[in-house]
Amino acid sequence: MSPQLQLQMTLCINPRCPHPQNHDEHLFCQSCGSELLLEGRYRVTKQRGKGGFGTTYEVADSRRQAFGQGNNESKILKVLTDNQPKHVELFQREAFY
Repeated sequence: MSPQLQLQMTLCINPRCPHPQNHDEHLFCQSCGSELLLEGRYRVTKQRGKGGFGTTYEVADSRRQAFGQGNNESKILKVLTDNQPKHVELFQREAFY
């Protein structure tokens, strides 16, 4: 199968989703109904890491791809999955420094 015809996957970032893998043509998770196109343009393509209070994902900018600009830059999304005050503080510190 050529790379252009190969189906890509979009991951659902809902921490309670039982089946987070979805095909790119879907706008909502087929398992839990969560929105897959974040901010109207970003699709989560890969989980990069998971820790005690958060998960890190790689995202693709669908607007860049639509205009033929490809996905040369890797974008990272960090999601806080535990809202205990100390975890929120550490997460914010990491995000802003």
